[in-house]
Parts: sequence; C-alpha cells; structure tokens
Amino acid sequence: MYLTDLWKCPPAAHTRLSDKSVFNNEIAGLLCVVAIRLPAYICAVFLTTAVCFLSAAPYSSLAAFETFDSSARQIGLKNAVFSLYASGGEKDILLSASNPNTITINGLTYTSVSSTQFDSRLNYGAVNAKILFNPGDNAYYWIRVKAGESQFKIPVPGDGDNVFSGGNFYGVGFGLRKQILPATIVTPAFAVDMGADFTTSRYNRYKSKNAVWTADSRLNNVELQLGALLTFRAKRRLSFLEPTVGLKVSRVYTTLSDYDTFERIEGIKDAVGISGALRFKLRGDGTESVVLESEWGAERVISCGMTVALF
Repeated sequence: MYLTDLWKCPPAAHTRLSDKSVFNNEIAGLLCVVAIRLPAYICAVFLTTAVCFLSAAPYSSLAAFETFDSSARQIGLKNAVFSLYASGGEKDILLSASNPNTITINGLTYTSVSSTQFDSRLNYGAVNAKILFNPGDNAYYWIRVKAGESQFKIPVPGDGDNVFSGGNFYGVGFGLRKQILPATIVTPAFAVDMGADFTTSRYNRYKSKNAVWTADSRLNNVELQLGALLTFRAKRRLSFLEPTVGLKVSRVYTTLSDYDTFERIEGIKDAVGISGALRFKLRGDGTESVVLESEWGAERVISCGMTVALF
C-alpha cells in the first residue's frame, strides 16, 4: 500500500482479514478498578456514561475536548484537582501527498512535483486522567494521559472511506491556566488556557470499499492550543451548577507513516472551536463534581466525567 494512493483505489498485495469490531477489554477493566474506589453516587454517574461513550464513540461523530474541566475558577494555593472522564469522537485532519511527474518538451525530460491535499477524520474513544495543580503562584498547571481505540478515515469521492483501524490510541498532554479576572455578582470569571498534546495510534487493518487488508501504519498528532474561558455564577437556588463557555484556537501537525513501504505523509491544520461546559457540584464547596462538556468546530466534542479535589 502506498500512502500517496490512499484516496484512490484499494491496495492489491495484502493479506485479507475479517472485518470485525474490536473492544478494548483492558480499558473496561481499568474503569472497574478505578470505580470501586469512588463514592457510590459518583460511580453510578461515571460508569453509566463511560460505558455508553466507550462502546459508541469510536464510530460516532463526536470527539474529546482536550481541556476537560475547563473552568475559569481559581484553584487554591498548593491545591490539586484530579479528573477522570470518558471521551470520544471526531477530529478533522489535513494531509498533503506529493507525486513526481515527468514532462517531455522538445525531446528534453523534466521532473516536477505536484502536491495533493485531502481532508481526513480521526475517530476515537478514550479514558482520560488529568491533574490540575497550583504550586503556589498565580497560574496553575495541568497534565493528562489517555488511552483508547481509534479509526482514521480518508474520504474517497464516490467510493466511501478508506479506513485504518484495529489499533490502540495513546496520548499525553500538558499546559497551564491562569485566571485574569475573578467572578463577581455581575461579571463571570475569565481565564486563559494554553497547552500541548501528543497522541499516537498504530493500525493493523486497512479497509477500502468491501475489502479488508493487513497494515502496519502509525498516525501521530501534535496539537498546540490556546483558549479563553468564562465561568458564570449561578443564582442561589442553582448554586450547585457552574456553567462555562470558551473559545479555542489550535494548530495540529499530523504524520501518517507506513512501515511496509517506508512512506510518510504529513499536514498542518489550523482550527477554531467554541465550547460549553456544565459542572454539577456534588458538595457545596465544589470539591467533588460531575462535569459535562461539548465543543463545536473542527472538533465535534462531547465528554463526561468527574473531578475530585486531592488536597
């Protein structure tokens, strides 16, 4: 299989496989181990949501918001918050492939290179763990790890999608958030968030039309992101709710490598997205909460999980 032909006809020299969906039992086991350590009322909310997302997300039109627990509220000095959440969905990716062309003019041969850009989509479902901590200054920092399953789709005009699948999905990210203005009775809290995220997927199956073939390919994404967040105070009767809206700009650098042909194609995509989040405080002081988030733009997003103050 040649990467420069991914949006064309199916490959012809690979071993045929059965087209069966794969469920990640290791992730389900991790959810159970973590869940039994949580308060019972958080377990019920989180496990129900996580099972639904992990079973459906890799094949849906949703995606994971990379700044989960997106709130403009300030974490206290030398405090930390732990987040565990399920996510899944779709992210738009741009790739560019180059092809050499030979031109003959008046008996002389010239070689030129043409470039073709094509849009593609990454669908994935994952379990995420994230820690936000304030070491004692005005900013606080976050680090996140995630694991799950993914599919990578390249649309072919008139022929459906060429799909890479059968691979696990891993990622790590880090960043910082700083509150610029605290919340008042009439104005929301305002904060900025910036960070970097690295994800990688390795695929062992490739599907084109009705044929499924073996593959040995890896997709890497490096994303730089900058966001602005507004968190509002709810009225007294709704004080257990904390709504947040945000705006995010990002740049994603992508490489797709084929280890059978030793080819690699890459691309860069800039994107803008808007987000919304709703925090349900399980305790009045907000030390334990359930959070629902969504984003619209180059990423179509939904995620759900819980946050717990560590100290």
